[in-house]
Amino acid sequence: MKLVLAVGQYDPEYVDSYFGPPEWQEQAATRKVPLGDIRLQVVRTSEEFAAINPSGLGEMEKLRLRFMGKQLDSVKTRIDMLAGIKMKFNEESAALFDAVAPDYPDAHFEAQLARADALIPRAGTLRERYEKFRQRFLVPKEKVEPVFRAAMQEARQRTRRHIQLPEGENIRIECVTEKPWPASSRCQGNGQSVVQLNTDVPYTIDELLNMLAMRGIQGITSPTCSRMTVWLGNVVGGSLVSSPFILRAR
Repeated sequence: MKLVLAVGQYDPEYVDSYFGPPEWQEQAATRKVPLGDIRLQVVRTSEEFAAINPSGLGEMEKLRLRFMGKQLDSVKTRIDMLAGIKMKFNEESAALFDAVAPDYPDAHFEAQLARADALIPRAGTLRERYEKFRQRFLVPKEKVEPVFRAAMQEARQRTRRHIQLPEGENIRIECVTEKPWPASSRCQGNGQSVVQLNTDVPYTIDELLNMLAMRGIQGITSPTCSRMTVWLGNVVGGSLVSSPFILRAR
């Protein structure tokens, strides 16, 4: 966490949320360690983790070891990018998020367009017909929040059939406007999160449910936060750092 806080002094968007000891954050701000020195510490820490023999570890410990290795690889990559190193898109996504977008040939998309062309009522271009069809499923602005809330409650009930959610966990929903994104979520610590929905965006019902899956569904956020809280609780008393690495955690 200290290494990530140190990198955050060079990239204000790097640390999304921080709930650790305030003195760690203050120390990172006052010292502002040179990027080259931070990178050296990251490399040394990566080597220490790589030297650990996983054969005697339990399943959770093995996952933690792999997770930390990927985290450190990502930190090192971000430092290199801040230093001016350029990467191709797939190289960057693999190094930062351990994920690469699939590469489909043109024939794949042509087949999907042909399928849509056969399904959507004919009257105009495919683009015009699709937009007209989509308009039928738009959620009125005043119903965005109640629809999202109802879907989230149903998701919570279904999740509880399989996973025990943390006691007192809760997601607060806020509707906002004039934002560059359709929705955002932020962990506030102690099992509390805020999901903001940009009501300037016209959501269809399926898009709103997809947003729920990305931002608010308990089956995704709760296990991740629970595992990380248990893990970090042994180190900093339950503190939790949220960062761009959450993509890989999900």
